[in-house]
Amino acid sequence: MKAAIVLCGVLGALAVPAASAADAATAVPSDSFDRPGVRALRAAEGPRVELAAKATDIAANAIVEFLVIAEGSAHDYEALFVSKASAKDLDAALRFVGMRPGRAAYAQPLSFWPRGERVTASLRRPDGTLAPLESLVLDRREGCGADATLPVAGFVYAGSRPAMPDP
Repeated sequence: MKAAIVLCGVLGALAVPAASAADAATAVPSDSFDRPGVRALRAAEGPRVELAAKATDIAANAIVEFLVIAEGSAHDYEALFVSKASAKDLDAALRFVGMRPGRAAYAQPLSFWPRGERVTASLRRPDGTLAPLESLVLDRREGCGADATLPVAGFVYAGSRPAMPDP
């Protein structure tokens, strides 16, 4: 299964109202999942996860280590976006739409590539159109042109487990 993540430009736009105890007792299964900063939808046109985020102040042509980080992370100097959504909630949203987590890459035992299902990720522009996140990152691998961006191939969903420490 492939899911789509859409970054919405206004942080907090997906604020979730608190449910009363009576609402919780009479709740019926839903096709949506809501947590602060993240909403997941089991839509007929395909599963979609919307993540409220804002751009960081990263400089043009800076090295990007993370596409999105949670508020309170100390890595905003190397990330494109910051969100109120936690990694745990984003992981729960992806599981809600039916994705299975894969696994992260580990230097030991020589497992250098993550494994898992692919997730497409797009940024919703102010005019409502979508731009693939890969189009925002320059590809500096050898043989790529000066203005080449990452190929649009989706991102591997490895889950939210911390990486195993290398011995």
